[in-house]
This record gives sequence, structure tokens and C-alpha cells, in this order.
Amino acid sequence: MAVKYHLETFGCQMNKYDSERIESILTQSGMERAADPSQADVILLNTCSIRDKAEQKLFSRIGRLALNRKKNKNIIIALGGCMATLRKKEIFKRAPVVDIIFGPDALKRLPELIEKQRSDKGAKGRLLDVEFGDNGFGDGPEPGARQSKISAWVGIAKGCNNHCSYCVVPNTRGREVSRPPDFIIAEVKELASAGYREIILLGQNVNSYGKGLQPKTDFSAFLRLVDKVEGIERIRFMTSHPKDLTDRLIEVMASAKKVCPAIHLPVQAGSDRILRIMNRGYTSSDYIEKVNRLKKTVHGITISTDVMVGFPTETEADFQDTLKVMKEVGFDSIYLFNYSKRPGTRAAERGEEIPPEISSDRFNRALSLHREIISKKNQNLVGTVVDVLCEGAYNDRREAGGDGSLNVGWAGRTPGNHMVFFRSERDCAGGIVRLVVTGVAGYNLRGRIEDKG
Repeated sequence: MAVKYHLETFGCQMNKYDSERIESILTQSGMERAADPSQADVILLNTCSIRDKAEQKLFSRIGRLALNRKKNKNIIIALGGCMATLRKKEIFKRAPVVDIIFGPDALKRLPELIEKQRSDKGAKGRLLDVEFGDNGFGDGPEPGARQSKISAWVGIAKGCNNHCSYCVVPNTRGREVSRPPDFIIAEVKELASAGYREIILLGQNVNSYGKGLQPKTDFSAFLRLVDKVEGIERIRFMTSHPKDLTDRLIEVMASAKKVCPAIHLPVQAGSDRILRIMNRGYTSSDYIEKVNRLKKTVHGITISTDVMVGFPTETEADFQDTLKVMKEVGFDSIYLFNYSKRPGTRAAERGEEIPPEISSDRFNRALSLHREIISKKNQNLVGTVVDVLCEGAYNDRREAGGDGSLNVGWAGRTPGNHMVFFRSERDCAGGIVRLVVTGVAGYNLRGRIEDKG
């Protein structure tokens, strides 16, 4: 009987992509997916360590999984991802039910680790594999392991060399490694043949892609290659570092047929003093200059960002600088965070942390400002016509009356990454639908299919 596994994923798109690779690797080794933890022989958690709250949530989840161990002592519990690498000693101490800890570069060895633990459970203790290395980074997940049949994540680089003072990625993912272009193009072509319409290129810092590759290349040249793959309709990428955003990349975004006019460009803070302490490598004026160049060159560009409040030593004046940048840029989307102290980072060693009540107040004020900005921007889109790649139904099909016709709610994204909800009686999944924007739904939009007459 095949060994059954249950996999849960926490964190960013890179973690989700890694989980797709895990599914492929385990399935190819002969294991089968279990519907829920109670039916599994192996339970895997692919973890995030970006904030302390995420880690505490994981420890709580491990505690609940311990109940499964009481019912079945033979269950293997494996913890992977960034938290596993960063907190390996603490995990083994706080969570004795964890049998295996594996890092992001140990995915190819998972079947071996699981089999070793199952065959000699307890006799040799728990297993740890968190060493860095490329370890089959050229292999992408099989289409059957993908979370979507329409849009697919494709890893192009991993790790980071920037050492921002608040960030654990260099400690959890290692130094930056770029995946050879041939591997990526082959994966994209396979996805196109399988009917995928959109790909999202992933890396901690995609626009520094190319380090260490021979022959030499860079992200803008690579993006041109991907743009030539037949069958793919849309190309997105994330995350971009502002200091590595070049004029060449902006030109490619403006001229390439399939590259969407959307970019995730984390600003983090608007204060030059805070940006310097963060070791971000740019000033607020540098950032705004690049944003203005994007807006001038790339028609219809939308810009999303990360904003952190409550960074150590942040003053009210520093925070006001952040609000100023938010107003000047007018971000289309933000991921807003309170600073979270991360072990092994320079910011954690610095101390001088902001009291939680002040940080929370700044968070709420920044969020309020963003809501005002996005409300106005979305209202300005009402009445415009947009092309939406439908990602699927957002609720169950319901019969509309007694004639048996369908009135289904669908959801999809514009090239600028706006989510639009609409209704149609036909199956729209995977199609590009032309819609008239009719209203605003929170941060998202509502639309109706354009009348052809």
C-alpha cells in the first residue's frame, strides 16, 4: 500500500511554489496525497519565518498535530521551509513530535528522509537536513501538482545577497542562485503545452537574475526570451528590488507583448534615515524617480509595494515621510507590516524597538491612507473596459430560474493585476474576457461582459 502524505503551506509565493515541487517529488516517488491529516502516514508543514506571529502560528499548529500522533504513533511529522532552517534547534526542543526538519534545498532528498525515518523510526533519532545547495533547482513541478490550471509559478532564482537589516532570507534561503535559462524556458514551454495562459516568475529578487550564469545574462534579456514562448498569454514577476530596477527592464516592460504592466516594488519606508539603517541601498527620491520613469514609459502600469512601520528608532517624522511617499506614488496595492524582530538580523541586535501601541497606531494610519488612495483609484476605473484572464468560479454554480441556465460568479485579473468579479452563464475559466467595470468591491472591482452590439 502506498504511503500517504498531507502537505500544508504557509507563507509567500516561493513557499507555495516549493510545495508544488514537494508534491511532484513525493508523487514521483510513489506516495499518494491524503485528503486530511487523519488519513496520512506523513504530515509535512512548509513554513514561513518572515514574522514572529507566523512562527507562533506554526508552533500552535504543531501542537494540534500532536493529537494525530496520539491516535497513530507511526505518523511522521516533517517541518520544512524558512522557519525550519532558522529555528531548527528550538523546534526540536519545543516540538518533540517533529521527526524531520528539512530546508528549502533538501526537497529532492525528502523521499529518502521519509523512508529512513519510517524504516527505523526512533532508533536513530530525528533527522535534520537544512544545508544550502542548488539540489535540483532546475526541476520544476509537474503540471499535476500545480495549484492552478491557468496560472503557474515558475522559480527563476532563490536566495538573496542584499542582507537588509530586518530580513532572515539570507539565513533561511542562502546566497542568491540563478536558475539556468534553458531549464526555465523548458518549464514554461511545458506549461504552455499543458494549456497554461499565465506564468509568474519568482525569486526573492527577480530583477538581479543572472548572477553566476555563463554565458552572462540579466533579467531584462531573459524576459525577452520568455516573451517569445508561444502559447503563454501573460507574464508577471515578483519580487523586484528598487536598487536593481534598470532602464533596460523598464523598456522591456513597455515593449514586450506578454509582460503585464504591473510590478511589485517594495519601498519599505519613506525616511532616508530608516532606509539607510535597513540597508536598502536607495533613498526615497531614488525610489520615486524610478516610479516616475515606470509611469512615463509603461502604459497603464500598476505598482504594489511592501510598507513596514515601527522599525527600530522610527520617529513620527520618519513615519510621516512614509505617508508622504504613499501619497506621492499612489500605490495600487500594499502589503503593510508592523516590524517583527527576527533572530540573527542586525535590526534585532540594535534594540531601540518602538512600543507596540505606537507601532499599531502607525499601522492603522497607514492603512487608512491606503484605503483612501485605493478607493479613489478604483472609482476612476468604473466605466472603463478591461481584459480579464478568468481564474475560475468564486462560488458554486446556481441555477437561475427554472430553465436550467447557469448564473455563475467568476473572478479574474486585469493585466494590471486588479481582481474583477463578474457573472456569466458560460464557463469562462482560462479565457480572456472583455468586461466593463461597473463598481468597486472593497479592494477589488465588479464588472459585466461587454455588449458586442
